[in-house]
Amino acid sequence: MLQELCDDWYNGTQAKADIFSTGLKSYKVSVPNNDFGMQEAASGERYAGFRAYTKDKKKTRSYLSVKLTEELEKNQMYCVQFKISMADLSKYSVNNIGVVLSDRKIYQPNTGSVIKDIDVKDRSNKVLKSMDAWETVCATFTANGGEEYLVLGCFEADAKLKIEKNKRPRNVTGAQTYEAYYYVDDVSVVPVEAKSQCNCSSATQSQPDLIYGSAVVISPDMSDEDILGVSAVYFPSLKKSVNQAGVNTLNKVIEMMKDNTDWKLEIIGHTDNDEAAEAKINSRYVDLGKARAEQVKRYLVSKGIAES
Repeated sequence: MLQELCDDWYNGTQAKADIFSTGLKSYKVSVPNNDFGMQEAASGERYAGFRAYTKDKKKTRSYLSVKLTEELEKNQMYCVQFKISMADLSKYSVNNIGVVLSDRKIYQPNTGSVIKDIDVKDRSNKVLKSMDAWETVCATFTANGGEEYLVLGCFEADAKLKIEKNKRPRNVTGAQTYEAYYYVDDVSVVPVEAKSQCNCSSATQSQPDLIYGSAVVISPDMSDEDILGVSAVYFPSLKKSVNQAGVNTLNKVIEMMKDNTDWKLEIIGHTDNDEAAEAKINSRYVDLGKARAEQVKRYLVSKGIAES
């Protein structure tokens, strides 16, 4: 039925995925009520369904596959996203659900699990267990070039999955099935210029800042010049304020400069590739590297280092 009602979509293995729709005679795959529970479509009148995990030896995982409308361009960043909802009668929920993109058709001629590195999944790879509403999963993917097939499902071995048990909702009747079954809707692959253009929802827009630290080891036999040469201040993504780790580094630099009053210090500010991409769409980040250098200079001057 997947191929009959969805153009270009097909099963990723010999195990069949499902399509649910309004206006069907069969209750099993109707919308909103069906054999797996109750869920309205995220948009339109249909959605798909797949089995991510099962303890029933008579059942196997299933995968949703599609050929994209066009090949992905080399080095182009894309926002890949899909909406997912846990079926009400699933006894289990799991992580490691996501999307794999390939330049060749992925089809496994058996009913076994497809084990692959996931290109797009939840940022924290959490267990997906939302039943009441559709949860959006999205991330950016930079194409190698030529990718034209997408497969969606669970791509990790059972032994490596994080598996949690679900409580059946009070308003749902029927016996729970010994599986993790998910509904899927609104799958999309859209070109973007920067990561900020790929926000899943208000709940996931605020991501933790990535704090980097220096892995440099200071040995006892290093001179002040050597230590200064490897000193660096690391900033949270898209931020220019010096954090506490940076302050600690600068305080050591200040001590050395006060012991070496003839020193002239060169301060160089950097941004990474993601921040440079953000600067293309948001002018506030155009001079971020320079602003970081200025912040470092301002701190040094405030602690008694001559601006000259």
